[in-house]
Amino acid sequence: MSAPASVTALDRLDGRPESRPWIDLLRAVRDEMTNPAYAAAVADNPRAAEDAPLIDSAELTVERDVTDRWVRGLLSLAACAGGPAATLALAARARSIDGCAVIEAAITADRARLDAIAAETGADADAMAAVAPLAAMPLLQACGRRWGARAAATWTHGYCPICAAWPAFAEARGLERARRLRCARCGGDWWIEWLCCPYCGTRDHERLGALVPDGLAERRKVETCGACRHYVKSLTTLTPTAPADVAVEDLATVELDVAALTHGYLAADGLGCAIAARVVPRQRRGWLGIVR
Repeated sequence: MSAPASVTALDRLDGRPESRPWIDLLRAVRDEMTNPAYAAAVADNPRAAEDAPLIDSAELTVERDVTDRWVRGLLSLAACAGGPAATLALAARARSIDGCAVIEAAITADRARLDAIAAETGADADAMAAVAPLAAMPLLQACGRRWGARAAATWTHGYCPICAAWPAFAEARGLERARRLRCARCGGDWWIEWLCCPYCGTRDHERLGALVPDGLAERRKVETCGACRHYVKSLTTLTPTAPADVAVEDLATVELDVAALTHGYLAADGLGCAIAARVVPRQRRGWLGIVR
């Protein structure tokens, strides 16, 4: 069962019929996060090299029946939206679908591999690429819970120190208005200085700006960069958004994305750096100790 705070966050979106498919998928993701198999898949000590995201070089072991059931169920749910997404029902029923492979490709943002999985199962490639990141979130959130305290306080990159994703938004947090970047994939939370673009690192204040939609009084705005033409949403908050709610808040502030795109700014794509991570099925032993 989802935590009450998260149910409330999702319930706030119920009045947006255009968001209904995503709301349903996020509810499913939140329910799946409670499966203890994901926590068991994450080792205590990440093997990443210095200055690399903690997930780099990780081997995450999880039961194949867990990943297959989850991925098939998520694809079936996504297919209910109709349109190109309806083809995901074919992938959900395909004998060749491999939950570990889908989740691994999503974690590493391997679009070529996701396209190959879509082609093999008869699914629309763009629909598969849109839904697969949600399939990876329960495992990535488990990584965030296990490794969050290990994220280096000296991390200076704009991408997540845990999973390498670009931030969903920045928080101007607390009375001191500390600037914290937040990751929708793993719930990561890391510091960045003000007047610094997370994407290209420019500190030229003449190239950094902001878009403030009417009526929000800078509580929610878009920080823009004229050097790389990327943007990051910025939300004023007293307390940090719960890790599992970052994706919900990202969806709830889609009007900021629309404003940025309308003004010609670009959403971040892919990961901040290449990572190598594996999702492998955990070997199970029968009652005689035989591996199966």
